[in-house]
Amino acid sequence: MTSEFIEREMMLWYVAKIVARLELQGLEADPLTKKNMEKVISSKENGQEKFREIVQICKDKFFEDEADLELKPRFKSHTNGFNKQTTNFEFVPRD
Repeated sequence: MTSEFIEREMMLWYVAKIVARLELQGLEADPLTKKNMEKVISSKENGQEKFREIVQICKDKFFEDEADLELKPRFKSHTNGFNKQTTNFEFVPRD
């Protein structure tokens, strides 16, 4: 396997997981997610069918509880990249 193949597969699963969460939340995908969906679907033979299969797998495996659907807060560090501490984070609201 080449690293390019692995990267494409990881992107496919990552986008499928995002789409699965959005569908279960009843939300529409944003333009960037739609663009990424088109990109991963076009790179596969029978891309639409395979993508939908993976989305269903993600729904079944990753989002078994409703608590899994909650958006997790993003974190913002107040230190530079040289001082790796994990205790100085604050919640950053989503726009």
